[in-house]
Amino acid sequence: MQHALDPLTTVKTRVNNSGRASALIQHEWRPKSLFTISGEVDSRAIEKSAKIGLALALKP
Repeated sequence: MQHALDPLTTVKTRVNNSGRASALIQHEWRPKSLFTISGEVDSRAIEKSAKIGLALALKP
């Protein structure tokens, strides 16, 4: 599922059939330059740590 919070910010979520849920929020802070925060958790192994990530994509 994808939802635009505003023209520059997008939220995406996903759940697959093996029980993994993931989400990200992506913001275009300059033209063609993106800042992304994401996370993933396995609902079948909740005792394990969740994965989180940060990304910065810069384009001239």
